[in-house]
Amino acid sequence: MKRTVSILGFMMFISSSTIAVAQTIIENAAKPDNSLAGRVVTLKEEMRIEDTGRDFYIKSVYGLKASVDGSVFVRDEQTQLLQFDSRGRFVRNFMKSGQGPGKLTGVFDHLVTEQNIFLIGNPPKILIFDFAGKLAKEVVLQQAWPTSVNLISSAAGYLLFAGQGRPDPKGGDGWRDIPQEIVAISQAEGRIEALGNFPIRGFFQIYTSGVTSLQTFSHLLAVAIGDGTLALSHSPEYLIKVFDPMTRKIVTSFKRPYKRQPRIVSRESGGVSGMGKTPSSRPSI
Repeated sequence: MKRTVSILGFMMFISSSTIAVAQTIIENAAKPDNSLAGRVVTLKEEMRIEDTGRDFYIKSVYGLKASVDGSVFVRDEQTQLLQFDSRGRFVRNFMKSGQGPGKLTGVFDHLVTEQNIFLIGNPPKILIFDFAGKLAKEVVLQQAWPTSVNLISSAAGYLLFAGQGRPDPKGGDGWRDIPQEIVAISQAEGRIEALGNFPIRGFFQIYTSGVTSLQTFSHLLAVAIGDGTLALSHSPEYLIKVFDPMTRKIVTSFKRPYKRQPRIVSRESGGVSGMGKTPSSRPSI
């Protein structure tokens, strides 16, 4: 009964189309009270994974995640998703190249939960595996999404991810708000619904050929919290927003004074520029 209620609740927020402004903003002091704040954490090597020359070959790691049993999952570009056990021994590659069942031509991101491993990629679909490597389900998405996808969490039959859009070219060159959306995917139907937009600033350029380029200096960071909400950061400010996907509301926000440092722009370092165009000044960070 409890699961049924949670699913119904999640379906209710999918039908909503508004997002509320922050209800509470907590102002923290510039100097934290906690004596451990800002401490330097020393890393200690526990394990090292190296190419064997037979089972796998890693070219460029784009995603690194771990499961509760200590297994490590490595996304190598868009071509591999490698699993290693808690001792660093190779287990399997989840990626099978192709367009048929259980296959992808490219994987954009992956998510590891206590029960499953989720892959999202092209053709636009989600592959759901168990920890034995068996394909449990394949969900075809009702619409494609850009390759910039960051899977966040799985709850009540939905996957949440953060995805980057592109501004309307009609706005021309210059500094623009770049769409950064929190999106829900129905694991039953593959239906996609944007829950909220948390834009970042970026420099957008359009060339005479019609090709566009985009340079950004911030990121939308989204982390799932235990109560089902998301902690978000999407601006150069020292500002964290707590977002409830069930209601599409920002529950609270907290920040502290933070002095931004200007970038030093010189002919050698350049600014934001394109082919045959004059560099523009870079923003503070």
